[in-house]
Amino acid sequence: MPDYVRKARENWVEIVRVAEKGKRGLGEIEELTAREEINTLA
Repeated sequence: MPDYVRKARENWVEIVRVAEKGKRGLGEIEELTAREEINTLA
């Protein structure tokens, strides 16, 4: 496995772990993203 693939996979595992730890935070991020999309369309 190339080094960059291994690094990317480690980063992804970390992202998933943080997301699992902070589901509420993830919801807030999705809400902000949706709001930005609405503002862009408006």
